[in-house]
Amino acid sequence: MNIIINNPLTKLYNRRAIERSRRNPNESLVWMKPNTFLSLASPLVKYRKDKHKNVKNLLSSRTEIRDLPYFKVKHVEGLTFKITAHEGRHRNIYINIAYGDHLMPVRIIPENFDINDYRGTVVKLIAQQSEKSIGQML
Repeated sequence: MNIIINNPLTKLYNRRAIERSRRNPNESLVWMKPNTFLSLASPLVKYRKDKHKNVKNLLSSRTEIRDLPYFKVKHVEGLTFKITAHEGRHRNIYINIAYGDHLMPVRIIPENFDINDYRGTVVKLIAQQSEKSIGQML
């Protein structure tokens, strides 16, 4: 996959964490831009400056991010899935500001289905708290 060529975000994430997720038979590793991730996660009610500062300090220390952002998803019907939980909004806000809107790794964790039944298939992902959706290959 040539997603990593000339992409500043690939240096931010720990390669072992990416590889571990990619090989995990119980989840799928996909690539999406921070703005897309943020548009699908539930909106921030209150922006926490302390989290922004923690991410800024982590990245300025050149420490790789080991915790990949994720979405937990539930099968609705057919090829339609609803995001039910997430992790990574504050990180993605800062990363988008500091590095731009480049592709980054995101874990897709299934709640009520076998991910292997849909691996390599383009599915509809519905946002956590709206009807916004995207097509995403699992």
